[in-house]
Amino acid sequence: MNINIILYRPPMTTMTEVRLSDIVILNPVYFDTKLGIITLLPQVTQPGTYRPIYAAGIEGIYRLRRSGKYLKEAGSAFGRIVLSIIGGFILFFLIIAGASLMYSATSALTGNTFILSTISALIELFIGLGIIIGGIFGIIKIIKFARKARMPKTVEAELVIPWKTVKRISVTDEKQVNVGTLVNPIYKTIGNWHVLTDGSDYLIPEVDDPFNKLDYIKAKFNLTILD
Repeated sequence: MNINIILYRPPMTTMTEVRLSDIVILNPVYFDTKLGIITLLPQVTQPGTYRPIYAAGIEGIYRLRRSGKYLKEAGSAFGRIVLSIIGGFILFFLIIAGASLMYSATSALTGNTFILSTISALIELFIGLGIIIGGIFGIIKIIKFARKARMPKTVEAELVIPWKTVKRISVTDEKQVNVGTLVNPIYKTIGNWHVLTDGSDYLIPEVDDPFNKLDYIKAKFNLTILD
């Protein structure tokens, strides 16, 4: 029996956009919700090998595309956040400098009676006040700028196995994998999905918690065809 292992084959065809909230990622991944980055855990793959990320959706099993629009949007949002943090630090120190200048000017005004010294102190006072007001205004603008950073809610994907063609899914090669460290081990159960369709057999490798995930997607997408 020939089993097709659905691995990477460029170029991907029939691309569509799916909402992250509408799919269930099958492989063990780290999903950084703040940065919007999906990363396949390296412990479940052989070094130097590429493994795509699969997800189950309402239409079937998808292979996710981790480049293109998704990463561009995530990168743009990440860039906004970084620039906002850097700008915030700069303005914070400017406000401190302005406050220091105002304090120095106030001390000079109370301690000097000469006209030139008074004028100089007043100039410093207004400069310091201007820096503080400008810094506060800048921080408000930065907050508004950062709020515009929106992580992508969709990802490009290719439908590789429609549910309507699936006859049966069975789990094979189940094993325990340590995704933590030797000192602090964290074990995950992974296994392969053997998917039998109308005319072919497919292997979805390295599914995270394969039995429970299969039961979950059956219930989530009402897949009575797999019962």
